[in-house]
Amino acid sequence: TVSGGGLNMITGGKYGDETTYGLQEAYQDRIDTIENTLANKYNMTAADIADVRAGTYKGDVDSELLERLNLLDEAKAAEKKRLDLFTQI
Repeated sequence: TVSGGGLNMITGGKYGDETTYGLQEAYQDRIDTIENTLANKYNMTAADIADVRAGTYKGDVDSELLERLNLLDEAKAAEKKRLDLFTQI
């Protein structure tokens, strides 16, 4: 997915946003939303969330959001790897 950049390119970078490739921002927005929900609704700390990512979480929160967070992290990393290959060409 390619987004934006037209005005930025025409004005030599003075106006508008740079062109973005892929879904990195969308992945991050969703990850941020899940982290906020885990913190606010389930009272999880940043350390708890880090443990979820590391696969060592031993707390009492049982939500599909824990697995979804890891899946989004994996998908974002995989897409980043593909984007890096694409931009090298």
